[in-house]
Amino acid sequence: HTLLPQQQRQHSGVCLMQWAAACEDLQAFAAHHREVAPRRAPAHPNILAYAESTGAGRGERSGSGRLSSWVNSTRVLHMTHIAKTGGRSVRAELQKLRAPVGGAEQCYPPFVHPSRINIVFLRHPRAHVLSMYLHGAHSGRVARRRAAGYPWGNGTGGLAEGIGLWAAHFGEGWAPAHGDFWGYNPLNMVARTLTCSDPQWNADYVRTCSAPCAHHAGGRAADATPPRSAAVAAVHSADFIGLLELLDESLCLAEYRLKGALPPRCLCNADQ
Repeated sequence: HTLLPQQQRQHSGVCLMQWAAACEDLQAFAAHHREVAPRRAPAHPNILAYAESTGAGRGERSGSGRLSSWVNSTRVLHMTHIAKTGGRSVRAELQKLRAPVGGAEQCYPPFVHPSRINIVFLRHPRAHVLSMYLHGAHSGRVARRRAAGYPWGNGTGGLAEGIGLWAAHFGEGWAPAHGDFWGYNPLNMVARTLTCSDPQWNADYVRTCSAPCAHHAGGRAADATPPRSAAVAAVHSADFIGLLELLDESLCLAEYRLKGALPPRCLCNADQ
């Protein structure tokens, strides 16, 4: 229906008051979040300099040393999937919170961008190495790896024998000429993925990479041991680091960052 001029003025005034109240609520929420938002871990000046030089670490900040909420962020979730850290399961859970979730098994630095919420999940080192071996032994291009001499442990020693032979292959003195059986190279896999620069995705379809890539160590023995400071810098530059062994807790924290509140499943009773 058509409003008379006086009614229009009253209606506009009511709308303005409602908008003002909404703005005040948003401002109060922002101020509250700045107070309770988790702090980013302290970083050495050299680490900050490295992150700045690589263009990493451009996450939104809401105050000195604090990360902002992602509630109203237009940035896209992007997960660098370090191989065998539960990437598919984690991605499926993150997509329930916000879709799409970009990323693949890839090097971290080439894909860090301020338009993305850069996510990395880590895993307990022993479980991580065991998962790499089992994948090579039983999943994917098994025939190709078997032809390349992948240690199976088919003798009396069974699985323990196989993983022992596999670990010994990559032990002290490993060089690219020794190869990795078309499989994962476990030497510093996390540090290599966080620092390598090859843009290939899912590089298990190639036998080697001339430069360090997400699966293979590269053409030099030194490529298997990247600088520790560079790997730590990458961790500090990420917007979110999750732990596979603490998947529920990690997802609760991610949901808090995305929605500004914890869901009931994330709230523990006093006796829990």
